[in-house]
Amino acid sequence: MAVSDNTARRGYIVADATMRQDQRTMHAHYLNHEAAFRAFNPEFDAGFGGRWLAAIEAAEHAPGHTERTGALMELTTGQTAAMDQARQALQRLFYFVGQAFPGIVGHLDQYGRRGYLAARKQTDKMGGLLQIAFAAATRDADALAAKGFSAALLAELGALATALPAAATAKAIQKGTNAEDHARYVAAQNAAYAYGQAASAAAKICFTERATIALFRLGSPAGHGPAATPPERHAITAPAGGTKAVAFATALLPDTPLRLRLPAPKKGQTATVYRVSAPDEPLVGGVKLAAGQRRLDVTAAALGGAGQLLVVCSGGAYPVRVALAVREM
Repeated sequence: MAVSDNTARRGYIVADATMRQDQRTMHAHYLNHEAAFRAFNPEFDAGFGGRWLAAIEAAEHAPGHTERTGALMELTTGQTAAMDQARQALQRLFYFVGQAFPGIVGHLDQYGRRGYLAARKQTDKMGGLLQIAFAAATRDADALAAKGFSAALLAELGALATALPAAATAKAIQKGTNAEDHARYVAAQNAAYAYGQAASAAAKICFTERATIALFRLGSPAGHGPAATPPERHAITAPAGGTKAVAFATALLPDTPLRLRLPAPKKGQTATVYRVSAPDEPLVGGVKLAAGQRRLDVTAAALGGAGQLLVVCSGGAYPVRVALAVREM
Protein backbone atom coordinates (compact mmCIF):
# COMPACT_ATOMS: atom_id res chain seq x y z
CA MET A 1 0.00 0.00 0.00
CA ALA A 2 1.31 3.45 -0.90
CA VAL A 3 1.61 5.75 2.08
CA SER A 4 1.53 9.51 1.46
CA ASP A 5 4.73 11.52 1.99
CA ASN A 6 4.37 14.73 4.00
CA THR A 7 7.66 16.25 5.15
CA ALA A 8 6.64 19.91 5.42
CA ARG A 9 5.05 19.70 8.87
CA ARG A 10 3.65 17.18 11.30
CA GLY A 11 0.45 15.49 10.24
CA TYR A 12 -0.77 15.19 13.83
CA ILE A 13 -1.18 17.45 16.88
CA VAL A 14 -0.17 15.18 19.75
CA ALA A 15 3.35 14.99 21.19
CA ASP A 16 5.77 12.90 19.12
CA ALA A 17 6.28 10.29 21.86
CA THR A 18 2.51 9.98 22.29
CA MET A 19 2.03 9.51 18.55
CA ARG A 20 4.66 6.78 18.42
CA GLN A 21 3.16 4.91 21.38
CA ASP A 22 -0.32 5.24 19.85
CA GLN A 23 1.05 3.78 16.61
CA ARG A 24 2.57 0.83 18.46
CA THR A 25 -0.78 0.17 20.14
CA MET A 26 -2.68 0.46 16.86
CA HIS A 27 -0.10 -1.75 15.13
CA ALA A 28 -0.72 -4.47 17.73
CA HIS A 29 -4.47 -4.22 17.07
CA TYR A 30 -3.77 -4.42 13.35
CA LEU A 31 -1.90 -7.70 13.78
CA ASN A 32 -4.91 -9.10 15.66
CA HIS A 33 -7.23 -8.07 12.79
CA GLU A 34 -4.80 -8.49 9.91
CA ALA A 35 -6.88 -11.13 8.13
CA ALA A 36 -9.89 -8.82 7.97
CA PHE A 37 -7.79 -5.96 6.57
CA ARG A 38 -6.20 -8.20 3.92
CA ALA A 39 -9.59 -9.58 2.88
CA PHE A 40 -11.02 -6.07 2.66
CA ASN A 41 -8.20 -4.52 0.60
CA PRO A 42 -5.35 -6.50 -0.98
CA GLU A 43 -3.07 -3.48 -0.59
CA PHE A 44 -2.83 -4.47 3.09
CA ASP A 45 -0.46 -7.19 1.93
CA ALA A 46 1.67 -9.58 3.95
CA GLY A 47 4.42 -6.99 4.35
CA PHE A 48 2.24 -4.06 5.50
CA GLY A 49 2.53 -4.87 9.21
CA GLY A 50 6.30 -5.24 8.96
CA ARG A 51 6.71 -1.98 7.05
CA TRP A 52 4.54 -0.20 9.61
CA LEU A 53 6.63 -1.50 12.51
CA ALA A 54 9.85 -0.53 10.70
CA ALA A 55 8.48 3.00 10.22
CA ILE A 56 7.63 3.25 13.93
CA GLU A 57 11.14 2.11 14.91
CA ALA A 58 12.72 4.55 12.45
CA ALA A 59 10.67 7.36 14.00
CA GLU A 60 11.79 6.31 17.48
CA HIS A 61 15.48 6.29 16.50
CA ALA A 62 15.48 9.55 14.52
CA PRO A 63 17.63 12.19 16.30
CA GLY A 64 15.27 14.50 18.16
CA HIS A 65 15.43 18.09 19.35
CA THR A 66 17.56 17.31 22.41
CA GLU A 67 20.31 15.65 20.38
CA ARG A 68 20.32 18.40 17.76
CA THR A 69 20.41 21.29 20.23
CA GLY A 70 23.02 19.50 22.34
CA ALA A 71 25.52 19.67 19.49
CA LEU A 72 24.67 23.32 18.88
CA MET A 73 25.01 24.20 22.56
CA GLU A 74 28.44 22.56 22.66
CA LEU A 75 29.58 24.67 19.71
CA THR A 76 28.06 27.77 21.29
CA THR A 77 30.05 27.12 24.45
CA GLY A 78 33.24 26.81 22.41
CA GLN A 79 32.51 30.05 20.56
CA THR A 80 31.78 31.87 23.83
CA ALA A 81 35.09 30.69 25.29
CA ALA A 82 36.94 31.83 22.17
CA MET A 83 35.30 35.27 22.42
CA ASP A 84 36.39 35.57 26.06
CA GLN A 85 39.95 34.67 25.12
CA ALA A 86 39.89 37.12 22.22
CA ARG A 87 38.77 40.01 24.44
CA GLN A 88 41.49 39.24 26.99
CA ALA A 89 44.15 38.91 24.29
CA LEU A 90 43.24 42.23 22.66
CA GLN A 91 43.11 44.15 25.93
CA ARG A 92 46.53 42.76 26.82
CA LEU A 93 47.87 43.71 23.38
CA PHE A 94 46.51 47.25 23.62
CA TYR A 95 48.31 47.65 26.94
CA PHE A 96 51.66 46.62 25.47
CA VAL A 97 51.16 48.82 22.40
CA GLY A 98 50.69 51.75 24.74
CA GLN A 99 53.91 50.79 26.54
CA ALA A 100 55.90 50.34 23.34
CA PHE A 101 54.63 53.48 21.59
CA PRO A 102 53.82 56.02 24.32
CA GLY A 103 52.49 59.35 23.18
CA ILE A 104 52.13 58.31 19.52
CA VAL A 105 48.61 59.50 18.71
CA GLY A 106 46.64 57.09 16.57
CA HIS A 107 49.05 54.15 16.78
CA LEU A 108 46.47 52.04 18.59
CA ASP A 109 44.07 52.69 15.71
CA GLN A 110 46.39 50.58 13.54
CA TYR A 111 45.51 47.69 15.87
CA GLY A 112 41.76 48.24 15.51
CA ARG A 113 41.28 49.86 18.93
CA ARG A 114 38.53 52.18 17.65
CA GLY A 115 36.45 49.21 16.58
CA TYR A 116 36.87 47.18 19.76
CA LEU A 117 33.74 48.33 21.58
CA ALA A 118 31.56 47.54 18.57
CA ALA A 119 33.27 44.18 18.00
CA ARG A 120 33.57 42.79 21.53
CA LYS A 121 30.14 41.11 21.43
CA GLN A 122 29.96 40.23 17.72
CA THR A 123 31.90 37.21 16.57
CA ASP A 124 32.25 38.24 12.94
CA LYS A 125 33.57 41.71 13.80
CA MET A 126 35.84 40.33 16.51
CA GLY A 127 37.35 37.85 14.04
CA GLY A 128 38.21 40.68 11.64
CA LEU A 129 39.62 42.80 14.45
CA LEU A 130 41.87 39.95 15.59
CA GLN A 131 43.32 39.64 12.11
CA ILE A 132 44.02 43.39 11.94
CA ALA A 133 45.61 43.33 15.39
CA PHE A 134 47.72 40.26 14.61
CA ALA A 135 49.06 41.81 11.40
CA ALA A 136 50.02 45.01 13.21
CA ALA A 137 51.57 43.11 16.12
CA THR A 138 53.61 40.98 13.72
CA ARG A 139 54.94 44.16 12.10
CA ASP A 140 55.84 45.69 15.50
CA ALA A 141 56.96 42.41 17.07
CA ASP A 142 60.42 43.61 18.14
CA ALA A 143 59.16 46.81 19.80
CA LEU A 144 56.41 44.91 21.59
CA ALA A 145 58.77 42.13 22.70
CA ALA A 146 61.03 44.72 24.29
CA LYS A 147 58.13 45.69 26.58
CA GLY A 148 57.14 42.11 27.45
CA PHE A 149 54.75 41.04 24.67
CA SER A 150 56.51 37.74 23.93
CA ALA A 151 56.57 35.61 20.81
CA ALA A 152 54.28 33.14 22.63
CA LEU A 153 51.67 35.85 23.18
CA LEU A 154 51.93 36.85 19.53
CA ALA A 155 51.43 33.22 18.48
CA GLU A 156 48.40 32.94 20.77
CA LEU A 157 46.92 36.05 19.14
CA GLY A 158 47.44 34.52 15.70
CA ALA A 159 45.83 31.26 16.76
CA LEU A 160 42.77 33.12 18.05
CA ALA A 161 42.52 35.04 14.78
CA THR A 162 42.06 31.65 13.08
CA ALA A 163 40.11 29.81 15.79
CA LEU A 164 37.34 32.35 16.39
CA PRO A 165 36.10 32.54 12.77
CA ALA A 166 36.37 28.74 12.58
CA ALA A 167 34.19 28.38 15.68
CA ALA A 168 31.61 30.77 14.23
CA THR A 169 31.61 28.86 10.95
CA ALA A 170 31.15 25.52 12.73
CA LYS A 171 28.18 26.91 14.65
CA ALA A 172 26.57 28.27 11.48
CA ILE A 173 27.04 24.92 9.74
CA GLN A 174 25.49 23.11 12.71
CA LYS A 175 22.48 25.42 12.59
CA GLY A 176 21.98 24.53 8.94
CA THR A 177 22.47 20.84 9.69
CA ASN A 178 19.93 21.07 12.52
CA ALA A 179 17.35 22.50 10.13
CA GLU A 180 17.96 19.65 7.68
CA ASP A 181 17.89 17.05 10.48
CA HIS A 182 14.63 18.52 11.78
CA ALA A 183 13.04 18.06 8.36
CA ARG A 184 14.24 14.43 8.26
CA TYR A 185 13.00 13.88 11.82
CA VAL A 186 9.51 15.19 11.00
CA ALA A 187 9.44 13.10 7.82
CA ALA A 188 10.20 9.96 9.88
CA GLN A 189 7.42 10.76 12.36
CA ASN A 190 4.93 11.43 9.56
CA ALA A 191 5.88 8.18 7.83
CA ALA A 192 4.98 6.17 10.94
CA TYR A 193 1.76 8.12 11.43
CA ALA A 194 0.73 7.64 7.79
CA TYR A 195 0.46 3.86 8.29
CA GLY A 196 -1.95 4.49 11.15
CA GLN A 197 -3.94 6.86 8.95
CA ALA A 198 -4.26 4.18 6.29
CA ALA A 199 -5.41 1.58 8.82
CA SER A 200 -7.82 4.03 10.47
CA ALA A 201 -9.47 4.99 7.18
CA ALA A 202 -9.91 1.34 6.18
CA ALA A 203 -11.24 0.31 9.60
CA LYS A 204 -14.18 2.73 9.30
CA ILE A 205 -15.40 0.78 6.26
CA CYS A 206 -14.03 -2.69 7.00
CA PHE A 207 -15.64 -3.13 10.43
CA THR A 208 -19.18 -2.59 11.67
CA GLU A 209 -18.63 -2.86 15.43
CA ARG A 210 -17.98 0.53 16.98
CA ALA A 211 -15.61 -0.93 19.59
CA THR A 212 -13.40 -2.37 16.86
CA ILE A 213 -13.43 0.83 14.81
CA ALA A 214 -12.43 2.76 17.94
CA LEU A 215 -9.25 0.69 18.20
CA PHE A 216 -8.05 2.37 14.99
CA ARG A 217 -9.38 5.85 15.64
CA LEU A 218 -6.83 8.66 15.51
CA GLY A 219 -7.13 11.13 18.40
CA SER A 220 -10.17 9.38 19.89
CA PRO A 221 -11.47 9.89 23.45
CA ALA A 222 -9.67 8.28 26.40
CA GLY A 223 -10.47 4.60 26.81
CA HIS A 224 -11.26 4.12 23.10
CA GLY A 225 -7.85 4.06 21.48
CA PRO A 226 -5.16 6.75 21.05
CA ALA A 227 -5.97 9.95 22.96
CA ALA A 228 -5.13 13.48 21.88
CA THR A 229 -3.04 15.67 24.15
CA PRO A 230 -3.65 19.41 24.61
CA PRO A 231 -1.37 21.94 22.91
CA GLU A 232 1.76 22.87 24.83
CA ARG A 233 1.61 25.92 27.11
CA HIS A 234 3.90 27.67 29.61
CA ALA A 235 3.77 30.65 31.97
CA ILE A 236 7.10 32.24 32.89
CA THR A 237 8.16 35.32 34.86
CA ALA A 238 11.01 37.57 33.71
CA PRO A 239 12.71 39.70 36.40
CA ALA A 240 12.51 43.49 36.23
CA GLY A 241 14.67 44.63 33.34
CA GLY A 242 15.76 41.03 32.69
CA THR A 243 14.88 37.99 30.62
CA LYS A 244 13.53 34.48 31.13
CA ALA A 245 13.52 31.64 28.57
CA VAL A 246 11.54 28.45 28.14
CA ALA A 247 12.16 25.57 25.72
CA PHE A 248 9.19 24.20 23.78
CA ALA A 249 8.96 20.49 23.05
CA THR A 250 6.50 21.14 20.23
CA ALA A 251 8.41 21.90 17.04
CA LEU A 252 8.20 25.64 16.41
CA LEU A 253 7.99 25.81 12.64
CA PRO A 254 7.67 29.26 11.00
CA ASP A 255 3.89 28.83 10.67
CA THR A 256 3.30 27.28 14.11
CA PRO A 257 0.43 29.32 15.67
CA LEU A 258 1.18 30.80 19.09
CA ARG A 259 -0.83 32.74 21.65
CA LEU A 260 1.02 35.28 23.83
CA ARG A 261 -0.75 36.76 26.85
CA LEU A 262 0.14 39.32 29.51
CA PRO A 263 -2.30 38.39 32.31
CA ALA A 264 -2.05 41.38 34.67
CA PRO A 265 0.35 44.13 33.57
CA LYS A 266 1.17 47.00 35.90
CA LYS A 267 0.98 50.56 34.60
CA GLY A 268 3.57 51.17 31.93
CA GLN A 269 4.77 47.59 32.00
CA THR A 270 5.62 45.78 28.77
CA ALA A 271 7.01 42.41 27.76
CA THR A 272 8.72 41.46 24.49
CA VAL A 273 8.81 37.85 23.35
CA TYR A 274 11.65 36.59 21.13
CA ARG A 275 12.53 33.25 19.52
CA VAL A 276 16.11 31.91 19.50
CA SER A 277 17.92 28.61 19.08
CA ALA A 278 20.48 29.15 21.86
CA PRO A 279 20.48 31.18 25.11
CA ASP A 280 23.35 33.45 24.06
CA GLU A 281 21.91 34.46 20.69
CA PRO A 282 21.16 38.17 20.11
CA LEU A 283 17.48 39.05 20.55
CA VAL A 284 16.21 40.18 17.16
CA GLY A 285 12.71 41.25 16.15
CA GLY A 286 10.26 40.07 18.78
CA VAL A 287 6.64 40.91 19.58
CA LYS A 288 5.68 43.39 22.31
CA LEU A 289 2.83 42.97 24.80
CA ALA A 290 1.51 45.89 26.84
CA ALA A 291 -1.58 46.95 28.78
CA GLY A 292 -3.32 47.99 25.57
CA GLN A 293 -2.30 44.81 23.73
CA ARG A 294 -2.40 42.06 26.34
CA ARG A 295 -3.04 39.14 24.00
CA LEU A 296 -1.61 38.40 20.57
CA ASP A 297 -2.08 35.47 18.20
CA VAL A 298 1.01 35.19 16.03
CA THR A 299 3.09 32.62 14.19
CA ALA A 300 6.52 31.55 15.43
CA ALA A 301 8.11 33.39 12.50
CA ALA A 302 6.77 36.72 13.82
CA LEU A 303 9.01 36.42 16.89
CA GLY A 304 12.21 36.65 14.84
CA GLY A 305 15.06 34.17 14.78
CA ALA A 306 14.56 30.40 14.81
CA GLY A 307 14.69 27.57 17.29
CA GLN A 308 12.79 26.11 20.23
CA LEU A 309 13.51 28.76 22.88
CA LEU A 310 11.06 31.58 23.59
CA VAL A 311 12.56 34.44 25.58
CA VAL A 312 10.51 36.98 27.55
CA CYS A 313 12.15 40.36 28.18
CA SER A 314 10.66 42.61 30.87
CA GLY A 315 10.27 46.22 29.79
CA GLY A 316 9.23 47.72 33.11
CA ALA A 317 10.37 48.22 36.68
CA TYR A 318 8.58 45.08 37.86
CA PRO A 319 8.86 41.36 37.13
CA VAL A 320 6.53 40.40 34.29
CA ARG A 321 4.60 37.15 33.86
CA VAL A 322 3.70 36.01 30.36
CA ALA A 323 1.63 33.01 29.23
CA LEU A 324 2.90 31.29 26.07
CA ALA A 325 0.99 28.57 24.26
CA VAL A 326 0.77 26.70 20.98
CA ARG A 327 -2.62 27.77 19.67
CA GLU A 328 -5.26 25.29 18.61
CA MET A 329 -6.35 25.70 15.02
